Amino acid sequence: MKKWIVMLAVLVMFCLVGCGEKPMTAVYFQADDNSWYFADLDTDTIFSGTIPDKLTDENGKKLTEEDMTDGDIYLIYGDGIMLESFPGQYPGITKMVRKEQGNQEKADQYRQELSSMMRPVAVE
Repeated sequence: MKKWIVMLAVLVMFCLVGCGEKPMTAVYFQADDNSWYFADLDTDTIFSGTIPDKLTDENGKKLTEEDMTDGDIYLIYGDGIMLESFPGQYPGITKMVRKEQGNQEKADQYRQELSSMMRPVAVE
């Protein structure tokens, strides 16, 4: 019986640690080809991601994907598993909270970075 209690306590601890996961802060921006991407503001990683049902503004009001605009900054919660591709893909997003609206400086910065990385390299 004592063994089961210890195992249950360990399981609860793992769940609590996972619940306190720090969200990623990312800017949402539109690329030159009209595709939408995010850029992690801490690591400068550009990626695409699935938009979750749990999408709210800074006051907790429910948003839809149509409410998202170029330059919006979001707190992104998820499983943390980024697929290795270019650009990266984050299919495990579970919740997003808009933190700031329309930061065009950040959107322009990452749009230019993505555009320069996607240009074909000339071979001489």
